[in-house]
Amino acid sequence: MILKQYLSKSIRVLIPHYFSEHCQVWKHPSPKDSGLNIPKHIEIENFKEGQEFAVEGATIRILRSPGHTDDHVAFHLLEDNAVFSGDCILGDGVAVCEDLFDQVHSLGEIASLRPSVVYPGHGNIIHNPIETIHFYMQHQMQRERMIIEFLINNKSQSFNNEDLVKLVYENLPEKQVKAALTSINHHLLKLLKEDRVRNSNGKWQINDIQLVASY
Repeated sequence: MILKQYLSKSIRVLIPHYFSEHCQVWKHPSPKDSGLNIPKHIEIENFKEGQEFAVEGATIRILRSPGHTDDHVAFHLLEDNAVFSGDCILGDGVAVCEDLFDQVHSLGEIASLRPSVVYPGHGNIIHNPIETIHFYMQHQMQRERMIIEFLINNKSQSFNNEDLVKLVYENLPEKQVKAALTSINHHLLKLLKEDRVRNSNGKWQINDIQLVASY
């Protein structure tokens, strides 16, 4: 009965990013897909940074937060200064991401709001959002420092991803190697965007600019 009542009205469902698990209600394809038809009764609207949706007593502002995916957004509930973080910040553990450079920037943007609470897409409600975001940042920077220090100490050499996993992550169990390769690649691509490392034919080396900054 409730379902029929709601389905008889025009409603909007806000989704933080395209993912099949988020879209099972109507099974529409990603806007990235081509050659597939979205059901005519469903209108897909792409979010814009700062766009607002309001109902009585509540205003949601769109906050672009790429990193987990390139189309990820968070939702800022203005009246309570609360953030619905989607998969950018999790209630348990650290979120995986496609682009670590963007993810770190997005975490900084959310932290700048000084939210009172964060409602994550997965896990427990976060009542200490600033501390949680700082934990995320410190976790990422710890790995980054390990990579940078290793490359500085071996500045005359270059290494591929597999080399770095073996040398930076010492005594890593074999079952964790695949995840470590993904992690180290995210860090290296972030450092490349920041011009702190360089890549030639798939091998990584510290950038001269980073060397100067380190001494």
